[in-house]
Amino acid sequence: MMANLKKYEQTFCRQTKSLMIGLQKNLEILAKNPQNKQALKDCLLNFHTLKGSAGAMECKGLENFVIKAEKDIKNPNNILQLKSSCQEIESLAGDFRLLCRFAPRNDKS
Repeated sequence: MMANLKKYEQTFCRQTKSLMIGLQKNLEILAKNPQNKQALKDCLLNFHTLKGSAGAMECKGLENFVIKAEKDIKNPNNILQLKSSCQEIESLAGDFRLLCRFAPRNDKS
């Protein structure tokens, strides 16, 4: 049973890292062109996927960040902060416990 749980945790970490790489690329596009609808759509899709996975793995901090990010991304002034948070999440993606305790730095909420 524990081996299966560890496998799920590893898969979640790999998926999270992959989603963060995609999000950072699209956030970079949005930083340069906030009207890019495809980049916004791709970010929202990645956030939605991560929200579901974080919820299933009971990573409440990460899930709450994503819920807020889905709203914040619609304001161009939040793009750089979101990109910074995504970089931080990517750096934690090798450790399931750290991902589950994630709380973004400089969160203004």
